[in-house]
Formats: sequence, C-alpha cells, structure tokens
Amino acid sequence: MKKRLPLFLLLVCGFAFAQQHIDTGVASQTNTVFSLLEKNRVPNGILLDYGYDFVSVPNYDGVLRSTNYITPSIYRDLYNSILSSRTTTAVPELVIPDDLESVWKGKQKSETNRVGKGGPTSAVVLNGLYYKYSRFRSDALSTNRIQIVDGKYDDVYVSGTWQNPYETKEAFAISMPVRKVINSQISVLLHNDTWLTNQASTVQSFSIDFGDGSGYVSLTLGTPLNHTYSSDGTYTITYRMRLTNGQYRYCRNKLEVTGAERQNSLTARNPNCTIRTVSIPGTRSYLGSTGSATLQIAYAGTCNQISKPLIVVEGFDTGFINQGQFGDTELLNFLEDVNDSQSTNLQDLITANTSIDYDIIYVNWDDGTDYLQRNAYLLEDVIYWVNNNKVGSTPNVVLGQSMGGVIARYALRDMENRSIDHETSLYISQDAPIKGLMYPQGFFLWHDMP
Repeated sequence: MKKRLPLFLLLVCGFAFAQQHIDTGVASQTNTVFSLLEKNRVPNGILLDYGYDFVSVPNYDGVLRSTNYITPSIYRDLYNSILSSRTTTAVPELVIPDDLESVWKGKQKSETNRVGKGGPTSAVVLNGLYYKYSRFRSDALSTNRIQIVDGKYDDVYVSGTWQNPYETKEAFAISMPVRKVINSQISVLLHNDTWLTNQASTVQSFSIDFGDGSGYVSLTLGTPLNHTYSSDGTYTITYRMRLTNGQYRYCRNKLEVTGAERQNSLTARNPNCTIRTVSIPGTRSYLGSTGSATLQIAYAGTCNQISKPLIVVEGFDTGFINQGQFGDTELLNFLEDVNDSQSTNLQDLITANTSIDYDIIYVNWDDGTDYLQRNAYLLEDVIYWVNNNKVGSTPNVVLGQSMGGVIARYALRDMENRSIDHETSLYISQDAPIKGLMYPQGFFLWHDMP
C-alpha cells in the first residue's frame, strides 16, 4: 500500500515549481482512492497508507537497530512522512516544514548567542518527535475489515457494527541537526517548541547518553544540558524517553567532536598569541538594513598587532550545517584546509610560525545568507577597521572564498568607484562564481544538505 514518487515525477515536480505551477494530480488521485473512508475513525488522525513514506516510518519505533540511526535528513524525511499522512489538520503540533524550520533556527540562534560566539561551548538545539499513527492491518482485506469499491477504500459494517481495519504504531526520533561540533563542550537543548508529539500526556521524562562512558543523565525539556568530552572522536549519542507506563523508547545518532583538534589548529601559528574576536557592525545600509560580522584574528609575528593583513572573506554560510560557533565555516576550517593542502609554501604564509606569515583576519558573516550588497558594504567596514588598526603600511591581501569572492570584488570595486583607498594590493578569488551560479531548479528542491 506504499506510494513512492518515481524519479521522473520528481523531475516533473521540479519543473513545475520552476514554472510557478504546482501539479496537484497525485494528491487528487490519492484523495479519490481514500474518499469513501470515514476519516474521523482513523486513530490519532494519521494514516500511514494515506501519506508518502519518504523513509520507512515503522523502522523508527523506539527500538534500537543498526538500521535506524537518526541523521538530520532522516529526521526531516520522517517528519514529512508523518505530516503527509495526517487525515485531519487537527493533529497536534504538525505544521508545514518551513514553519518548523523557522522555529528551530530561531531557537538555535538564541542558544548560540547565549553560550557566546567564539566561546568554548557549542550550542545544539535538538529536534524531537513522538507520534502514534495508524496503518491498515495486513489482514484488513482478507478478514473483511475493509473493502474496495470501484477502486476506493471503504469501511465495512457487519450487522451495523463498524469493523476496525487499523493497527496503531508509534514513531520516536530525537536528532541533532548537525553531525560535527568543533568544541569539546556542548550544550544541548530540547525546547518545548522543537518537541512535537500527539502523546504529551504519556511522556514522563527524557535522558541522554553522550556515548563516552558517562552513562545516562536526565534531559529536562526546555533546559540546556552541558557536557564535556575529554577527547576527540565520533560518539554515539543515545536518547531515552520514559513513558508514564514505565516503558522506554530509544533512538540515537552519531556526533563527531573535534575540540582538541580545533585548539591545536588555532595555536599552531604563534602559540604565544590567543585568537581575538571582534564584532563589526555595519554602517551603510542596503534596503534599509545593515549587516554585522564577527572577525577572528590570528596574529603572526607580534601578538595583538596587525602588520601584514590577509583578510579572508567566507562564502555562503547557513549557520546550521556544521555547528561551529561562527556558523558552517570559520577560521579553523580555513587553517585546516591550508594544512591539508600539503603545500609548504602556503603553510609558511598562513599556518606556520615563520618570518613571512600573515596576520589572518577571518570574516564570519553574522548572516551568511544575507544580500550580497549588504555584506559587501559590511566588508568595506571590515577593511576600514583593518586599515585603521594595522601597524605600518603593508597593503592588504583580500581572499574571497566562493560567494565571499563575489562580495569582496563588489566591495573593492565600490570603494574604488567612490574614490576610497582600500589599501589592497592583491585580490584573490577562490572558487567564486563571478559569472553567476548555474544549478537546475531541482537541485534546490531536492538536494539533501548534510
């Protein structure tokens, strides 16, 4: 009774979205097949056979298996499968995915600001769900609990008594929306607004095992829980939910912790200098608003003194894929890439403590998905700040990565057009889509980000 979207249908749907037209043919056909059913009789208002199983929902029933680890994409597919299976809009907590994502992003930003950007703790807001749902019993047809009339499912009554064709199942999942944190300390939060269930009265408590031998600790809904890992590695995190009847439900995911790696990378240049963070507010608005950025500064020869600036402009940063305190990418990632390049010449300039290395000013957008123009004007403020704070007359080198290359080019040219000296002798574009980015519409509709 499963309904799966074939590849050609996904492509057709992608084309339809691109043409601002949504094909409702599949939904109409589904509603026709189930039109005779008395949907008010569906327990919990969720009928799995009625929806689209983007993932095998029965596999995530609160029993641990090697095949049911939760990842961010699996959690999303599980939620969407349950959402598509509702037979009434009155199912508690189920909202459209965009609204759900918006709520989570807001909580994640709040928690990140609470623990402090650039600090030793990574904030992680969990997503969680626990739903009871229904599906047709496997013997519903053979035992005359349901019938098919003109290609449509219909209820069966025997001597005026309704024959129940349904069995009740449950789905349980808690997921970290990231797979890697770059701190040894984490603060996890399962917020009331990111915990979704139609069985609130049956849930008693939660606990979590961080996978490092410390055992289960209580996780209170709405209260952050801190944990420190003593070493880097990939850990299996297990979530346990206790029901009011004393039974437990479990799920788990994996998390890569690289706190020690981060510290080693950040101190590899000049171990006597600490990494400085500076907040830069925008002074020039675009469409009525200004941006802001946070700089990470890794000094070269003299601590707390910029004398040979390399301004690294990050690219598109959602802030939600890799849980660093500055978003998906930050200074650590840049230094790691240089070390992994196996280029001694490049390492001498950037990561090694040498007589020719640069002071690195890494630009972290506070909104890495903002308008290019707004962040370009913000980059001009960063350049002003560097020029006003550097010692000596060594010109800047500006390196723009991906979208950052477009922003850097825009900013430098805008300053020149306005006769402002940006004091930059070299602009480097690293994998930047200067002539635009070309992807099929279907990529953005169906691409599964990690």
